[in-house]
Amino acid sequence: MEHNRYILNPDYVYKNDIKRILLYSTNKPSEYSAKSWFSMIHPVQAMLLSFFSKGGSLADIIQRISHFFAIDPSEISCMIKPFIENETPLKSIFQGNRFFFPQNVIIRETYSTQRLNFSPEDMVCPNGRDFTTKRLYSAPLHITLMLTNKCVTRCKYCYADTETIPEKLLSTEEIFQLIDEAYQKGLRNFNLIGGEVFLHKDWPIILEKLVKCDFMPDILSTKIPVTEKIINHIKDTGYTKNIQISLDALSSPILENSLCVNTYYMEKMRNGIRLLDESGLNYQIATILTQYNDRPEIMSELFSFIKTLKNIKSWRIAPATNSLYKNYFDFIKIKTNRTRVENLYTFIKREIIPYADFPVLLDRSYIDRDFHKATKGSASFKGAGCSALNSHLFILPDGKVTICEQLYWNPHFIIGNIRENSLSEIWNSPKALMLAHMKREHIQTKSKCHPCRQFQDCYERRNRCWTDVIKAYGDTNWDYPDPRCSKAPEMIYNISF
Repeated sequence: MEHNRYILNPDYVYKNDIKRILLYSTNKPSEYSAKSWFSMIHPVQAMLLSFFSKGGSLADIIQRISHFFAIDPSEISCMIKPFIENETPLKSIFQGNRFFFPQNVIIRETYSTQRLNFSPEDMVCPNGRDFTTKRLYSAPLHITLMLTNKCVTRCKYCYADTETIPEKLLSTEEIFQLIDEAYQKGLRNFNLIGGEVFLHKDWPIILEKLVKCDFMPDILSTKIPVTEKIINHIKDTGYTKNIQISLDALSSPILENSLCVNTYYMEKMRNGIRLLDESGLNYQIATILTQYNDRPEIMSELFSFIKTLKNIKSWRIAPATNSLYKNYFDFIKIKTNRTRVENLYTFIKREIIPYADFPVLLDRSYIDRDFHKATKGSASFKGAGCSALNSHLFILPDGKVTICEQLYWNPHFIIGNIRENSLSEIWNSPKALMLAHMKREHIQTKSKCHPCRQFQDCYERRNRCWTDVIKAYGDTNWDYPDPRCSKAPEMIYNISF
């Protein structure tokens, strides 16, 4: 070991988050690193590891660390040893706190020619320590840009705000500047959504820019019938992740009624999927269930087509949920219900999944959501905590910034504008901080949250869904309890199944 040269694994990022250091994997991890890793570590640990950022012999690095910290080299050697080519993640106890590290923190130089570029001084956190707060201090880690809210369909179940007409769209130059800023700040993800991404005139060069900056979006979702031109543009950008094609049925009348498309749409979609299947690109199909298509015979017909595809990665099926931008009473006429979904899922498990050569994913996340049952506020809500205001920002086509992709231009949640401020400034704007650290005086006295003894703990956890609150109680009651809470009033608009 002493004769080898070692470096800090370049597949991991070390970012100073003011009161702690963030350690996370890049978007292009190698075989030597963990995928989707994220943890918080102590600044001193990051300072110690920083000596491996430029590489060198183990003996030389230990001597430099020893000199910097004024600690005996033998003690430094014991501290460093667990991080060298560790095959599994490890736990470290330091100053009374538990910290977690991914596999292969330090690797031999022969495994990589890349080098990280930071020093011990970059890892200093002079303003105290915080290893428990989920909300990041310095800037978001993930952003999503809505390129446009234009669409080729008018889906009767759509959750998106496709009616608002932005006053002035971001220019491609402004989008490039945003990507550059995200790259310079070390953000982890930069995703694109629509409307329809492929309706933006410059989507190919924007996607290419993201790919070059290692911000390859996880999914590009579309209802546009794919053409050879679109496929060739995608290939030219270097994009290699997933194209998601939305396909709810093979019946043209069903799609005409539910998506408000013309008679030729279905055949164009079928041809586009065939082209995609032969293209070598990764793709998946998503199906949304409503009363138009929540029947076994319709899924069987759809499967008869999908199973002929040779390169499909997966087929995801999920029920349509309430939308803030569709009339509630119109939507409930087409919304499926629990019984129909359960019966359909049972059929799919029995008659489709055993005969599929690809994963068929039955989404239960919303069906299984329990309402009016949690007794300890956000602490006892099932499911992953919301990333809004913790690590994620959503940028609208006109540059306004909101906290969630379903809230769009709702003025309660607009926290800035990228034309006026940097991402860090928006992240720590007065409006963002107010929403992140809600106080009783910020909400209506009629809200059940106002007198609640668990108010502070519940809001600080932020595992509430403001979108569900507004769907259930209306925009004027945006500060009501999450409907999963046992103290939440009866829903004005039923969003359960």
